Amino acid sequence: MRVQRNNPSKLARFIIELCSVFLGVTLAFALNRWNEEKKLRVTEEKILTEIKNGLELDISDTEVNISGHKAGIKAATTFLKLASGKEVQKDSLLISYHTLWRNFISIQNASGYESLKSRGLEVIRNDSLRYQIITLYDFYYEMIEKLEEEYSEMQYTEHYLPEMRPILHRHLMFDENGVLVGVKNRWWLYQSEQKLYFELLNRMIENRRFTIRIYKDIQKRIQLLVSQIDKELAKID
Repeated sequence: MRVQRNNPSKLARFIIELCSVFLGVTLAFALNRWNEEKKLRVTEEKILTEIKNGLELDISDTEVNISGHKAGIKAATTFLKLASGKEVQKDSLLISYHTLWRNFISIQNASGYESLKSRGLEVIRNDSLRYQIITLYDFYYEMIEKLEEEYSEMQYTEHYLPEMRPILHRHLMFDENGVLVGVKNRWWLYQSEQKLYFELLNRMIENRRFTIRIYKDIQKRIQLLVSQIDKELAKID
């Protein structure tokens, strides 16, 4: 009876072929994973850059609104002076009358954040950075938008003008086209009007000051976030 023995050379070839197949599959999987990871990093870099560009525009836009609210405070102060018998320049009065009621909208350049949400928030690997982005857009931006556009106290034309118009128009002069041209020499208020007049103007001033504080806080958060994004982009590069 013959005993069949394994051929060492055949066994070696089999092991080599098996290892080759395993190595090939492993390398293919690793290469595919590397390619996918590279795509994610390219996507992350693109989205972070887009968010950063939008934030830099937001800083400029918030500065415009801050300047507008400061002008509104100056306008309210002008009309407080008028009621106190202080002299006010005609040109200053004309500007102040229109600036007094001006409302603002919160302009947000959020295309980068929308891209992030559509791709998936997990595209950003840095948990802290991702949290800062979400907090800014979903909390602080939403807060200032509601404050500027929905909160009735901050709607100066709709909320204050109806009560102030009868008082102001009794002391101001308009031409046939309804354009403000000056103020009457004698400025006086009924006793029943005094409290309302000063209360409304001071409320407008305080509301605008409050809004400015919110904007400045948001500006600081934007600047910090831009700095964090720059650091993250440097890591990706």
